[in-house]
Amino acid sequence: MITLAADVCQRQPYVSRIVETAQQVRVALSAIPPAGDAAPGCSDQVVVPLSNPIGDRVVVDASTGRQVQLVQRGVGALPPDD
Repeated sequence: MITLAADVCQRQPYVSRIVETAQQVRVALSAIPPAGDAAPGCSDQVVVPLSNPIGDRVVVDASTGRQVQLVQRGVGALPPDD
């Protein structure tokens, strides 16, 4: 499991697609807007379950192809070094 920051403030985030390889984890996140007025932009933490431990693999945003910075690796883990 990994934790990512996503710009889905006050929405119901869900993982729409995860593709895992030996070198990377590609993640596409989707979010359902709340009822009523639109919420201002902010980040929430989204937990993404994986089939295998993240290990040395990089996490990639499936929509941009850019590497994503992890908030956490696994349970109680520290953020990765820059």
